[in-house]
Amino acid sequence: MIVEFKRPMRTAYGTGRDPVQQVLHYVEELKAGKALTQRGRQIQGITSATAFHCYIIADITPQLLEKIVGRFERTPDGKGYFGYTRDPATFVEIIPFGKILTNARMRNAGFFQQLGITSEG
Repeated sequence: MIVEFKRPMRTAYGTGRDPVQQVLHYVEELKAGKALTQRGRQIQGITSATAFHCYIIADITPQLLEKIVGRFERTPDGKGYFGYTRDPATFVEIIPFGKILTNARMRNAGFFQQLGITSEG
């Protein structure tokens, strides 16, 4: 799994700055055995059959939308995009920051109410 975070409200996605191309490059590096750990050791256990799931967390700005429309499908809620690339074989999902925050608040609302740390509880 690869997770790529982009700065909120980023608007500059010029040549070489496409986040989809970035994560696909990481996948190719891993499959080729070129990726190293922080200590400089080769990452082991990756084969041609290894499944990759890449998540890009970024605001969907008009500039990013130009890079992803036609390449990926909209998520059922209409807020993000997802798809599968063949070369390299990778599942990619693009999730806006707002969706991450909303989902986290909903998922944890009951827990926070039980702790008494929300204005609702």
